[in-house]
Amino acid sequence: MSEDKWNWGDQESVVIQSVQATAVYTNPKGDIVIRQESALGGDDQYVVVPRKMADAMAKAIRAESKKEFIPD
Repeated sequence: MSEDKWNWGDQESVVIQSVQATAVYTNPKGDIVIRQESALGGDDQYVVVPRKMADAMAKAIRAESKKEFIPD
């Protein structure tokens, strides 16, 4: 049996990238929390956005997503 020479870095062949689970919810203070599952079993990552800034955050994310991405 020959050794498998598969390379996950072959981006042309990979059609679904691995993505950690991400949740959006309100904390007890009323802030919006974006929480992402740790990739290595450590602590989850958090971004806390004051509720009054949530629309500005969403607008910035939408604007960024429309820009052309050219990897280095």
